[in-house]
Amino acid sequence: MPLNRTLRYSHKKTKNKIPQIIKDFIIPLLPVVVAIVGIMASTYMQYLSSQSQDDLKRFEVTFAIKQKAYASFMLTLSDSYDSAHSKNKDRLFKDLDQMETIFYSIEPFLDDYHDTRNSVYNLIQDYKQFCLSTIDGKLDTDTQIDSYLYFKQTLKSILYNNLFRDKVEVNLSKTRYLMKKY
Repeated sequence: MPLNRTLRYSHKKTKNKIPQIIKDFIIPLLPVVVAIVGIMASTYMQYLSSQSQDDLKRFEVTFAIKQKAYASFMLTLSDSYDSAHSKNKDRLFKDLDQMETIFYSIEPFLDDYHDTRNSVYNLIQDYKQFCLSTIDGKLDTDTQIDSYLYFKQTLKSILYNNLFRDKVEVNLSKTRYLMKKY
């Protein structure tokens, strides 16, 4: 019987140890764990808030610049076609120079990852060739109008999406096809 009593006593002792462990270690550590989790969550929320404020400030500062440059670029694009169509070489060269200058003010905002800067620059160079072909009378009216509308729509789409929307990949294969005509 002494063995049986020892087992019972040992069982009672173990049974009493579990609440004692909870009382001595887990309960005192619980507030510390909760405090650490709270501090970590608070730090993360501050980080997210700071990021949001940085993004908002960047947007506030750059939006007006982008908007003005975009509007000027598109206006100059239209003016340059009018100059080419009316065969006014002096005005055409001024318009094309102004368009390229405006492009340089837009360029820092264009996506570098998809090589958008070079694509837009090359498209502008192709457009210049188109204008010179138009002024020289090498293109019939339908081709002029179709090509102008294509250039206008393509540049508008690329610039608008890169300046004011999420970055998008643009397919410029049709431009290369059009340039074979000039």
